[in-house]
Amino acid sequence: MATSGSLPPLSTNGKTFICDPKITNTTEVKSSIKLKFQTPRDKEVIIVRNFLLTYKNSKYEFKRLEQLLKSTNSKNELVTINSTCIDIDKQVL
Repeated sequence: MATSGSLPPLSTNGKTFICDPKITNTTEVKSSIKLKFQTPRDKEVIIVRNFLLTYKNSKYEFKRLEQLLKSTNSKNELVTINSTCIDIDKQVL
């Protein structure tokens, strides 16, 4: 999920992947996945993906919210790119 951006198999539209809003007696649940890894060039990369699962009218709706890719550039400065600038899935894979 953190690298590919797609839900796991049999996760029924996010319902079984993220805490079911009916369990917490709310209409929505926000979640976040963070992954930190090293590239083959020993560069540290952090991926942050935020999601929202809502339950209304007897239907679940899964939404991707903000997605960030954090890394350092050649000058060792922290660079943060959000999903409105690039396709995070393509950059990670």
